[in-house]
Amino acid sequence: MKTRNLLVLVLLLAACRAAMAEPLDLGFDLDKHLGTDWYGVYLSGKKSGYAVAKSEKLKVNGKDAYKIGMDISLTISMLGNSQQIELKEHSVFYASGPMVECFSSMGAQSYLGKINGDTMTVVATIGEVESKKTVPAPTVTLEDEAAGMRLVLGNPKTGDSIESRSYSLQSGKEYNSVITMVGKKKVLFRGVETSVYELTMTFADTGLEAPLLVNEDGDLLRMTLPLGLIELTLKLEDEKSAKNPSAEAVEMLDASTIRPTGEVPRGARVVKLRLTGLKDEKCIINNDRQSYRKLGDGDYELTLRTDVLPKKSRTIPISDPELEEYTAATEIYQSKHPAIVKKAREIAGEMKDSARVAQSICLWVYTSLDKRGTASYSNTLETLKSMKGDCTEHAALFVGLCRAVGLPARIANGIAYAHSIGGFAGHAWAEVYVGKWIAVDPTFGEPIAGPLRIKLADDSVLENVRLLKLIADLKIEFVTDEK
Repeated sequence: MKTRNLLVLVLLLAACRAAMAEPLDLGFDLDKHLGTDWYGVYLSGKKSGYAVAKSEKLKVNGKDAYKIGMDISLTISMLGNSQQIELKEHSVFYASGPMVECFSSMGAQSYLGKINGDTMTVVATIGEVESKKTVPAPTVTLEDEAAGMRLVLGNPKTGDSIESRSYSLQSGKEYNSVITMVGKKKVLFRGVETSVYELTMTFADTGLEAPLLVNEDGDLLRMTLPLGLIELTLKLEDEKSAKNPSAEAVEMLDASTIRPTGEVPRGARVVKLRLTGLKDEKCIINNDRQSYRKLGDGDYELTLRTDVLPKKSRTIPISDPELEEYTAATEIYQSKHPAIVKKAREIAGEMKDSARVAQSICLWVYTSLDKRGTASYSNTLETLKSMKGDCTEHAALFVGLCRAVGLPARIANGIAYAHSIGGFAGHAWAEVYVGKWIAVDPTFGEPIAGPLRIKLADDSVLENVRLLKLIADLKIEFVTDEK
């Protein structure tokens, strides 16, 4: 189990960093603000890595442009497995405003977008495979990057706010945020009394809030991001202090583990829970497996059921226009790659019954993968090569193999109860269509997943950011268990 994907950090950190850049149309000399800033990165107060924000002037196609980016080096633990994460992102804007290039990466996986007119060519390198696509160009401009500086240098009053946008290459979507002036105070910074603005950046699409501390020159001194039940904080430091090697590997499972009250059921096919603090209605998903009954504001009774197979399963390959999205090859589920097709056909053999094929693939993934926490942007091909991973690798491999034989499959994100940790924690599993959608959990070798899973989100960056906020507020009580 783990927080679904750490590229969420790139999206959030980039948005906060971007808000501190300076616009060209406000009478300020941007060139005087170019340079490098170093930050210590802390997880729940423990030094866990560093970040470096860089801005520079350059020429692009003979025109003045500005490149603004952030690199993050982070040491974390995934299921007790300590590892280093390298996150990088940058955007390039013409001095006149339009974006011309954007880039983000996590380890060896990367996305590069280059804009030409109204379109952007995106080159994705995932699982050592390069793919290219053309999408509409983002409408984010240098003015969006400058939103925070415009607010700070405009002598703001408490309650003043400004809107901004950022772009995610992973999702291909723009995200709205609002920066609000909370107050002004004096703090000791590097031993000197300093006047600072307290700001809050609210990600409008999710409601997630990031407190910022900015000095009168617009320098970002501190930023805090809530990541489920832990916090990630950036503090402005000198390079030597920021890169201090005494980073601690904080267990990321702690970011999403909720300890429930009540008696924990074992072997039940139907379970009832009471959820409190569930304020985001977009995370309330009703289907055959789970049904909610509202008791009050943010207070729900949730009934969880084990799926039942249809009397007659569909025959593969399943051809249905409404399911094409779930049989298609993607950058993450490379189901047309020869190695994936070969393995999928090897597992399925001559079987055509979709439920039997799903069961075989689930059990193969469960028995074949080394159970190991990994901090990566999970995908089918890399998992097949490495043959190791946690829930996201198990789910990604299962989905890609299913799609390779024409069996519709998709990822489900949410929380699941694990007796080993005594709580609900962030988890990814799969759903497969065999005549109806059935929950499958290859991490635990369950071709029909048990009821102790709450689906809260689909497989998108936005939904995973929303999930982080929800987990921070959620409380769970076991009410009954039925057999």
